Parts: sequence; structure tokens; C-alpha cells
Amino acid sequence: MSNDDGRKNNRPPIHARFREGRSGNPKGRPRGSRNTSEIFREEADRLVKLTEKGKTKKFSVREVIIRQQILKAMRGDTRAAGFILDRLPETPSETFTIGPGGKIPVKLLQKIIGERDDEEFK
Repeated sequence: MSNDDGRKNNRPPIHARFREGRSGNPKGRPRGSRNTSEIFREEADRLVKLTEKGKTKKFSVREVIIRQQILKAMRGDTRAAGFILDRLPETPSETFTIGPGGKIPVKLLQKIIGERDDEEFK
């Protein structure tokens, strides 16, 4: 049984099939090509200029994202709070720098976020 174009069983003609022992991608992946995780890493480490307390400073995109999440958590965003609490360091004596407000101890941040969670579920 054959189709109108001379193919049998929906298979390509013999001259158009892949040859045995030959790669379908003979040149392979080009050297120096970047994958998605490398692109994310490069973008996260890229420096951006921000004005803080009237002074222009350079921050990595990664730092800016973390600062934004902490500020959201302080304003009562429970998703941001969960994000921060999951990533807090094990030693609670450390402090976080939070925008123009200065530094805040981790224990205090945990207490504030914990109180907000308790109020929300009442």
C-alpha cells in the first residue's frame, strides 16, 4: 500500500532518511553557547545603580530582589515572609540591611513576621 507521493507506511523515502552511523547533528553544540542557568546567573550578578539615602550605589540584581522581598515581608506580605524565613541563616544573631531603615536583627524579623501570621489566622 502506498500513498500518492510514493511513500510506504508514512515513512520518508529511502534517500531522505538518516544514514546509519551518521549523527543527525554533525556539528554539535557550538562552543561558548550559554544555557539558561548561566544566563540567569549572569543577570543576577549584573550591577545596577540605585539611589539610597541620596547617594547612588551599585547593587547586584540578586541583592535588589532580596531587599524587595524583605521590605514586602515587613509590610505584611505573607508569601514574601515565607520566602525570607525559608532562607534565613541558622545563626539568629546576624542582621539584615533593609533599605533606608538600616539593619534589623533576624530574631526581630522572625518575631514581626510570626505575629502577623498569628493575627491573620485568627
